[in-house]
Amino acid sequence: MTLAKPTYPVMYVMDNTETLRGLRSAHELAVALGDGTEKRRTQAEADRMESAIDSLLWDPSVPSYFIGIQTDGGKSGGLKDWYPDIMANLMAIAWLPPIGT
Repeated sequence: MTLAKPTYPVMYVMDNTETLRGLRSAHELAVALGDGTEKRRTQAEADRMESAIDSLLWDPSVPSYFIGIQTDGGKSGGLKDWYPDIMANLMAIAWLPPIGT
């Protein structure tokens, strides 16, 4: 999972969604360039990140994505405020594959 920054180690769904998209794009470039090593690496990293997003950042009780995971393991979520609650969920819905696919 991607941390917001080294001095603020929170894992936000928006940051991780962006990182996953970047890994998928890097994979496509590796395929286009015929770089088998990079193709396998980016595919594996993207698959791990997607699985972590699905298992750590999805709240099936709402159902919606958590906004993030704090350093103490606490998870913030809900759909009360436009930002970050709803905006983070819209970004994840638009850019991530459906859960379980």
